[in-house]
This record gives sequence, structure tokens and C-alpha cells, in this order.
Amino acid sequence: MAASDLFQPRNDAAAVAPRRLCASGDPDGSIPRDTPDPVAAGGEAAGAVACRHQPGCAGSEDRNSTDGRVPLWRLIDKSVCAADSSVMPRPARVVHLIENLAWGGGIETVLWEFLRGISKDRFQQMPWFLYQAGPSFERMREAIPETRFLNLPTYHRPRPLLRLAKELRTAKVDLVHLHGYFSGTFGRLVTPWIGLPWVYSLYSHYEDTYRWRHYLTEQILSKSRGLVVACSEVVREFAVQRCGISPSKVVVNYEGITVPDESEWPSVDTARRAFNLPREAFVVGTVTRLYPAKNTRLLLDAAEGLLPSCHLLIAGEGPELEELQQVAQRLGLGRQVHFTGLITDVPKALRAMDLFVQTSRIREGFSIALVEAMAYATPCAVTTVGGNVEAVTQDVGWWVSPDDPGELHRVIRYAMDHREELARKGRSTREWYLNHFTGRHMVRGMEAVYDRLIRK
Repeated sequence: MAASDLFQPRNDAAAVAPRRLCASGDPDGSIPRDTPDPVAAGGEAAGAVACRHQPGCAGSEDRNSTDGRVPLWRLIDKSVCAADSSVMPRPARVVHLIENLAWGGGIETVLWEFLRGISKDRFQQMPWFLYQAGPSFERMREAIPETRFLNLPTYHRPRPLLRLAKELRTAKVDLVHLHGYFSGTFGRLVTPWIGLPWVYSLYSHYEDTYRWRHYLTEQILSKSRGLVVACSEVVREFAVQRCGISPSKVVVNYEGITVPDESEWPSVDTARRAFNLPREAFVVGTVTRLYPAKNTRLLLDAAEGLLPSCHLLIAGEGPELEELQQVAQRLGLGRQVHFTGLITDVPKALRAMDLFVQTSRIREGFSIALVEAMAYATPCAVTTVGGNVEAVTQDVGWWVSPDDPGELHRVIRYAMDHREELARKGRSTREWYLNHFTGRHMVRGMEAVYDRLIRK
């Protein structure tokens, strides 16, 4: 195949046929029919037909939201019916383009939710690692044989771009889902020239790391056929106001996670024994990567004066681990602070906690660890940074300043002294999660995005 042939729009017979769409985007009529189309290329699909929302249709489920939030699939997709999937000659092929998952963390958790939850009858998902493999790659390849490692370390030269274009065309891909800046740039340089739509998951607001060239790159590359999916409203504002991306090209789909039924949760006693925590202690903890932006020092400073009845559980690893251990010793916290390092059993750590704390200072797009804490009915205190205040309202948790250990200290003390209110917030937190942040909510939103872009 000649290089010039790579950058030609696909027109093969195996391409996915358009789905039939509901004329109305909302089962109860509360969303007007003329809701603006967030995809710049398009508008109403040709031949859209009315639908009465049969069982199985994306428009037949309501989250019973009481705070005015509207599911993404209502707004963006005008509701695609699973009942009409017979018009598809085959499942749509979706490549997840990933730089690497060396850090693991929230992005890996979200990706696994997509791979496990998105309809296999409608979408064939293929994770492709661009640059680095590692343990995450091996786990995904065991679960999904189509997982591949491309070894493309740069998009600054023509050859890697041509290689990616060839791989996408050969695999007859219908949509490319881009995760993170490196993959987002790489993919959006290639997809317009081979006629593929893209979805770009933007996971944070990068004011602390972006320079003028990054903002310009985001603005220019987002003009082609695709959609930027922000993980929170604050990230959407960053994309629109700072990066200059058209508001019609950016939507919010909150991250979510699936957890077992309550009957399958580890008991508090079991969880505390696993981390050598006293059963009667008040345990404040966090699950995080230990690097400066996460501001874990705030929790250590706030713990002064709460000993000995309060213990801290800090689960995670990172470049600040040794420094934080030294700080804990200098503050005289000693055995009251438990550093676990990297853990694989996050639910057990969360079940050991009376209060979960999210301490980010600089940025936090939307913390999946925070969502997981809510899923396990753990009351939360969060800094007023990024998506934290969207995930946790003051009805179900507490807000604190990222720069004031005294404020967090007072919240912890209050929680220790008001156990009934703490238990009530735990129940409210669980309900809030079930109404807004389950893996099913996130997956349905992304399926709506996929359908909107794949149809012709």
C-alpha cells in the first residue's frame, strides 16, 4: 500500500451502517427536540425515526435524578435504540489508543470499566498501547486477545504517523477512542486523513503543565470530526475557555465504577486486621499516588493533636513516599500512620476507613478513588479543587481548603465527635454514588457518544 493511499477516507462495504435514532432525546419530553447537536459534523441523522422507547432502548431508563442533572445519553444521542442494532452488519470496531498505563490509577480503572461494560454485541473494543507495555498490557491481552503494542514513541516524525494510519485501516476500525494528551495528539493527527471519527477523553485540567503549544495543539486538532469527553464540568471549562475548543465539541461524562453488592464487601474487622489497625481507632485515610499535586502532606499536618485515638491509612506509592514517611516521624505521628505502598485490594483499604480524604492542591479532574470511596459508603472530606466539589456535595461530605491543615483538622475532629452524623453521611454518600457515578452511568454515556459519531 502506498503512503498516499493510507490517508484516504474509508468507503468499504464492511463499514458500519447508520443506526436509526429516536426523534426525541428524552422519554418524558423534558429535553426539547431541538437540543443543539454537540458534534460539529452532523446534526440530525438522515432518516431518524420516532421511537416509543421499547425495553432495551437507551431512552427507557431514568436515573431518577433529583438535582437537575441530565444523563449524557439523553442530551447527546437523541437516544439510540439497542432494539435497532439489527441494522448493523457487525459490531463497530473501537480502538482504545493508550500511551501507557505505567502509573495505573484512575485511567486504568476507567478503561477496564469500558472494556467490561460496553456492549459487546454493538462494539468490538481493541486496546492498543502506543509506547510502553508492562503489567497492564499483559493483563489486558489475557482478557482481550486484540490488545496490541505498537511501539510508536513519537508523533513528531512522519513514519510513526504513517504506521498508525496503516494499522487503523488494516484493522477496519470505525472509531478511535483516545486516552490522554499523547494519544489524543497522536490520534487526531492521523484520523482526519483516513476518515475516522475520534473520541478524546480529557481526564484533567492541566494549567500547571500545559504551555502555549499544548493549548494551540488542543484547539487545532479538535476541529476535525470527533468529540472531547471531559470527566467533569471543571475539565470542560478548561477545554473550552483555556484550550479554545468549540463548546459544541465538548461534553461531560462523569467517571464511574462498578463495585460488588454490599453482601460481598469485606467486613471492617477483616479490613483493619489486614492493615494492622486497631478495631476501636478512628481511621482517616486516602488512596492516591504520592506526588506533589496530590498534596498528601496536608493530611499529615492536619493529624497533629488527634492522637492517639486517630490513625491514618495512606495507600499508594510514588516519588514522595520516603519524604512523607520522614515528615510523619518529625511530626511525632510514629505508629499512628500506616503507609501501605501500592495495594491491589482498594476495597479493603476503604472499608478500614471511617473517613476518606482527597487532598489535591493543584488540579483534580475527577478522582476515581473518591468515587470508589463513595461506592463503599465511606464519608468523604475533599479539597475545593477541580471536580472534587462536583463529586461530593456538602450534603454528603465536607469541603476543605487545600492550603489549610487546620480546617481539615477541625473536620476530622468533628467527625470523630459526631458518629451518628458520620454514619448518616456514609449512607447518603452511597446513595449519591448509586444515582450518579456507577460504572453503568459512565458506560451508557460513552456508548451514546460512540453511536453519535459512528453513524453516517
